[in-house]
Amino acid sequence: MGSQLVISVMVGFLALSKASIISQKFIAIFELNDNISNYEILGEQNSNSLTECAAMCQRECVLIGFNPEMKKCRTHKKIITSGISNEAGWRYYSNNYCVFSAMPKDCNELCEDGQATTGVYDIYPYGTITSPVRVYCDMTTMGGGWTAIQKRVNGSVSFDRNWTEYKNGFGSPEQNFWVEWYNAL
Repeated sequence: MGSQLVISVMVGFLALSKASIISQKFIAIFELNDNISNYEILGEQNSNSLTECAAMCQRECVLIGFNPEMKKCRTHKKIITSGISNEAGWRYYSNNYCVFSAMPKDCNELCEDGQATTGVYDIYPYGTITSPVRVYCDMTTMGGGWTAIQKRVNGSVSFDRNWTEYKNGFGSPEQNFWVEWYNAL
């Protein structure tokens, strides 16, 4: 995904008269900078530093947004993928390496990484975390790793469409759908 900046944060906690230090590593997500979203937000708090903001990333949290000028921290339980609007000063970091070390471009990459369950997955054919495509992956037929471009379970979704609708995709990968056409193809 290009160059990455990894920061390590040592966070001290005092709980039940017992101090403990937790080390977390965060990857800077440059492509999300200068944006803001309410997608899967856990909360927004005042924060004087990136370290203080990182300490707020607990349990479900996989992404922090920190704005040093506003002294604000936002914690998210998923990577921002929708509802993004421009707002200068925000910097994003994730402690979930799996999201970035394995941004599969198709179902075959998921299969090669050990995913063996047929079902719906996010793939990243455009190579950015802000543009996932939900697809149906067949992980059993002929060794697995098949990305379904069309799935028709019943006639509840009409496939009598124009080119633009096919290019943009339609339906739901859980039932009847046509996958979003990859701009790269």
